[in-house]
Amino acid sequence: MDIKYFYNSALPVFVMAVMTIDMAYSADPPKIYHFEPEVVVLEGTIERQTFPGRPGYDSIKNGDEAEQGWYLRMSEPIDVETSNGDTDPHSSTERNVKILQMAIDYGTLPRPIPVGKEVRVKGTLFHGQTGHHHSRILMEVKHIEVSKR
Repeated sequence: MDIKYFYNSALPVFVMAVMTIDMAYSADPPKIYHFEPEVVVLEGTIERQTFPGRPGYDSIKNGDEAEQGWYLRMSEPIDVETSNGDTDPHSSTERNVKILQMAIDYGTLPRPIPVGKEVRVKGTLFHGQTGHHHSRILMEVKHIEVSKR
């Protein structure tokens, strides 16, 4: 093998391969949270999303009601696991959760909801169980605070 070829072609490819492998294995694993009753604080951006509702939960265009909800797109993905002794069949572990639906009691939270802003949201996590739940994990929200960044 020609040394000039090695330095100009093979070496850069080898270095890039090593860097790619290193980055894949050095990423921090998602932080682990647990289902209710554990109270958690998550950071991200609030979004308003629309999904098909009754009667078929399939298509707004074909006549289903539009269901709008508040969602937290998290800054970093999380894992949600069952707590020790949790016997709830709806509390199966979910990995790499990037977005969750927020169950909000409007009487206890500030208005307007800070859409598109970086926030810290405090509450308890539960698993989606009905056709009205449009994400794998939901949060019963206790408090929303706009980040001071």
